[in-house]
Amino acid sequence: MSRAQHSGGGWTHGYQTSIGYTFGHYREMAPDWMRYAALLNGYASQPVDGPLRYLELGCGQGLSLAQLAVAFPQGEFLGVDFNPEHVAHARAFARAAGLDNLRFVEADFAELAQHWPPDWGQFEYLGLHGVLSWLAPGLRDAVVRCLAHAAAPGALVYVSYNAMPGWASGLPVQQVLRALLQQAPQRGVPQLLQQGAALLGELVQAKAQVAGALPGMASRIESFGEGSTAYLAHEYLNDHWQPLWHREVAEAMAAAKLAPVATATLAENYLPGLLPPELARIVAAQGESRGLQQTLIDLAMNQGFRRDLFGRGLRYGPRNAAMIGQVRLIARRGLNREQRKVGTAFGSLDLPQDLLDSVIEALQDGSERIATLALRGAFAGRPLTDAIQVASLLLHAGHVALCLPQSLPAARVAAFNRAVARATLDQWLPYACLQGTRSACPREVQEYELALYPLVAGSVPIEAPLLAAQLRDRLLSSGRSLLDNGEAVTDPQAQLDKARVLVDDFIANTLPDWRRLGVV
Repeated sequence: MSRAQHSGGGWTHGYQTSIGYTFGHYREMAPDWMRYAALLNGYASQPVDGPLRYLELGCGQGLSLAQLAVAFPQGEFLGVDFNPEHVAHARAFARAAGLDNLRFVEADFAELAQHWPPDWGQFEYLGLHGVLSWLAPGLRDAVVRCLAHAAAPGALVYVSYNAMPGWASGLPVQQVLRALLQQAPQRGVPQLLQQGAALLGELVQAKAQVAGALPGMASRIESFGEGSTAYLAHEYLNDHWQPLWHREVAEAMAAAKLAPVATATLAENYLPGLLPPELARIVAAQGESRGLQQTLIDLAMNQGFRRDLFGRGLRYGPRNAAMIGQVRLIARRGLNREQRKVGTAFGSLDLPQDLLDSVIEALQDGSERIATLALRGAFAGRPLTDAIQVASLLLHAGHVALCLPQSLPAARVAAFNRAVARATLDQWLPYACLQGTRSACPREVQEYELALYPLVAGSVPIEAPLLAAQLRDRLLSSGRSLLDNGEAVTDPQAQLDKARVLVDDFIANTLPDWRRLGVV
C-alpha cells in the first residue's frame, strides 16, 4: 500500500483506496421506504409507482443501487463514485444483471460542485450512505453543493453517517490506527488492523482510564475479529474521519435548501414517546425546538449511526393516516408468535401479543393494506394509528416488508439473482441478497443458499437427496468446504450428510419465504 493511496494529496483526498469498499445493500435507501418514513412525520414526497429519478453520491461497489434499479424498473438510476475500481465493478455487474435503467459515472465531488453536468438534471430521490463521516470538511461542503444542484423541488434525500455521541468510543481506536499507519505506511491493512487491535487490547487490559471513561471502546476492539477487512479499513483508516452531530448535518444541509423531515430508522420516528418515561418527559419539555430535541434524543440513546431524511420544499402537514393506510405489507421469514420483541438502538420493545397475532393472520395468505389490517382481529375498534405503529415496528425489525403495487417481471428479477449468485460463487464476492418480485426489500441470504438458488429457480420438482448432492458438488467445485463446527468435512459421505442437513432446513424454512416474496 503506497502512501499516495491514503494520504491527503492527489485524487484520493485522503480517502482509503488501497482496498475496495464492502458489497452492501441498505433497505432504508429504497424510495418506497424513504417515502413511508416521511409520511410518518407528515411529509409527502413523490409517489414511487410512476416515473422517478434516483441519484446515489458515493455509490461504492454499486450493489445497493443495482438492487433498487431492479425493484423500480420505471425509474432512472445514476450512481457516482470517485474510485475507478468501484465504478468499473459496478458497471460490470449492471451489465451482467441486464439493467438498462442504471448507469455509473466516475466523478469527483469537488469538481461536480463547481461544474454540475447540465444533462444530469435533477432527481426526486437521492442517497448518501456513510459518505459524510469520511470526508474532509471542504469535501463535505462540496457534497452539499452537489445536492443543491441535484435535488429537485419536492426531493427526498437520505443521508446516513456515523453519529455522536455513540461514536465517541471509536475516536481513540481511530487515532491509534492512524498513528500506526503513519509510522509504517507500507504495512498491509490486515497486519495494521491486527497490530492495532492487539495494542488497544493491551490498553484495556492495563485499565487505561480512557477505557473506563468510554466502555464501548472494548467492544469495538473485540469486533475487529468479526468485521471485514474492507469495512474496518474504510471505517478507521481515512485521513479525514469525523462522527457528526445531527445538528451539524442539518445546518450544513440547509445551504442546499434541505430541511430535516424524518429518520429512515423507522422505530426512531416514534421518539421520544418510546423512551423511558423520565427521559421522554425531559425531551418533550423542549417544545418545538426540533434541533435541541434531536440532540437530547441522541444523548438519551447514545446514538451512533443516523439515517436522516431531508426534504427540499416538502410541505409539512398532520400525519395522513389514510394515505399511510393504503401501504401494503407482506410477511418475511421471522414473522411468528415468538417474535414479540423488536430490537432498537434505544432498547427492546414488546409488541402486544394479540396485535402481533392479528398481523400474522392477516398476512399468512399474502399481502394486506395497513388500513384493512386495522379492521381485523385485535385492531378492530382501535385507531388506525395503532396499526401504523405496529406495522412500522415490524418493518423496522425486518419481519414484514413493504409490498410493491405490482409484481416485478420474473425474468428481470431472475437475471439479477443469477448475477448475484455467479459473483458470489465464482468470483468470491461477498454478495448476500436476492431480489423478489413482490417487494423492493431484498432477501438476505447465506452463501450456501446462493448455491441452491439456480437449482430451485426452475420448474423441476425439488427432491432433497438430489438437491443435497448438487449442493455439495457446487460448493466443492467452487473451492469451498462444507463445515462442521468450523472444521472442513472431508469424508464424501459426511459431506453429503452435512449438505442434506442444510437442504432440509432450506426446504422447511427458507424456500417458503422465497416463494412468498417471489425470489423463485
